[in-house]
Amino acid sequence: MSEVVEAVFEDGVFRPLEEVHFPEGQRVSLSILPNVLSRQEAEEQLHAWKQVYAGLSPEEIREVEESALDRNRPSIFLDGGP
Repeated sequence: MSEVVEAVFEDGVFRPLEEVHFPEGQRVSLSILPNVLSRQEAEEQLHAWKQVYAGLSPEEIREVEESALDRNRPSIFLDGGP
């Protein structure tokens, strides 16, 4: 039987985030795939990023995005440029 279980690595031990049904002492093989963000964390960050653009016009949003993508252009967020 195989299962996919999310876990947190704490104090040198993998702690499952949900109940697992194995007898105590059962040996298992782990295939480690780090999760960058949980779904809730991703939703919270998306909500926060949306707030960055609150009140900006579509033109202002375009300028911010172009500046962020153009590494040769001085940041519009720095006083006096590089």
